[in-house]
Amino acid sequence: MDDSYMMEACIDFATDSFAISIPVLFKAGSNYVFIPKTNNHFLVVDFYEIGELGYDLAHMDPSQRRMIRLGEKVPVPIISNGKVFVIDPGWSDEEIRRNFPDLEDIAIKAFLSLRSRAAEAPVEIATQDVAIGIFDLLENPSRSKYWTSKFGALIRAAFENAEPTADVVERINQARKVWLTKFATKATLKQIKTVTNTDPLPLGEKQTTAVLMARLEGILLSKGIYTPLSEVSGAKAIAKNKLWQIYDDEMEIDRAANRRQAISKLVADQLFKLSERHHDGYPRGFELVKWPRPELRRILTFFEVFGDTFHKIDEGCKYLLPLYHASLSLVQRLTVNRYVLIDGLLSQEGKEIPRDVLEAIGFPIDGDYRFHESRVEVVKAIVEQYEKLILISKIARPNTRSMPDSEIGFQGVDHALIDALWNVRRSDDFFAIQDLLVSSAYGYR
Repeated sequence: MDDSYMMEACIDFATDSFAISIPVLFKAGSNYVFIPKTNNHFLVVDFYEIGELGYDLAHMDPSQRRMIRLGEKVPVPIISNGKVFVIDPGWSDEEIRRNFPDLEDIAIKAFLSLRSRAAEAPVEIATQDVAIGIFDLLENPSRSKYWTSKFGALIRAAFENAEPTADVVERINQARKVWLTKFATKATLKQIKTVTNTDPLPLGEKQTTAVLMARLEGILLSKGIYTPLSEVSGAKAIAKNKLWQIYDDEMEIDRAANRRQAISKLVADQLFKLSERHHDGYPRGFELVKWPRPELRRILTFFEVFGDTFHKIDEGCKYLLPLYHASLSLVQRLTVNRYVLIDGLLSQEGKEIPRDVLEAIGFPIDGDYRFHESRVEVVKAIVEQYEKLILISKIARPNTRSMPDSEIGFQGVDHALIDALWNVRRSDDFFAIQDLLVSSAYGYR
């Protein structure tokens, strides 16, 4: 079972007058249809899976079709004069008439009456339905989105009519505890938040912090720098809110230190082994071409988030210093003679692009660079090497990590030339570098 389905039709009861109908939901590739199960306020708490419906369907206008999710309120379809009107359950009389001026007055009054009677249903019945739903979840704990979404929906439903009984609250907390024990380290961050933070019965801040920290700790201890980016992004909020500090305050000092030491050691080992990973069947060592920028960006993002949290986690970055020096040497080679390079790029013949530059960026020496497009590609390749140098520097040299790219200086690199080439790439206009031919900016920043 999924946690959401597409509402495309409703049951056609084939009456002569209007009919307040029932939504019929669909899933691509499935032979079944689905009917939302709601509480007395139209909140979806589950779905019925039906193989043979036994009724004809009235299909909605494409503009009225929508995804129906657990924990959200489902619209109410009304069939009138052969047309389907999809009514938001929270609309007032005035809103319904404004949105559907051709809907019969008697149909509107019937809907408003139905909504009023449903809201007055005995609280005991609604509470009993929630208790049964929670019991089902306890019987079948699962890491699926369906389970966590239904759990959140049942919490909302439990409080919608009145304060639930102590027995229902206890059962909700029991289901939450069982699920977190089984799946907290394996589920997605979104699922964790649904189970811990669904209003109006969230887990306490202290307990939620402990769950989030233990979960992230487990992921870091097993994945290290290969922690999924989705988890790293979620950890930004944890670092921002200083939850690590709150978590550490609740732990023994020795345990906190041991955890950090274990994570830092794993990361250092992973960085050491990175150069041994094979690329096209051969160890890549520190050959720049074998270190793609997306991989470097992923590694840097990891350190940007966790570098300040674990003060020793940067120790392993020293293993990438040879890669940094290789990258710096390449960019120095590319920018060693600004005037020869600029003359070649501005030449209509395009024959004077330095051989060393073409070799360094992996372009054919005997290529045809007479055309504007081919020379722009040369510029892009040079700038990309500089951008790669920035990434590697921020990984291997943690002191540059928080600096804006424009403020990082590299000895032996012609930064004025790099800035001009950046302008060429952005504007697609080589005249952006013409000023350098007559400028007196010979120094390095």
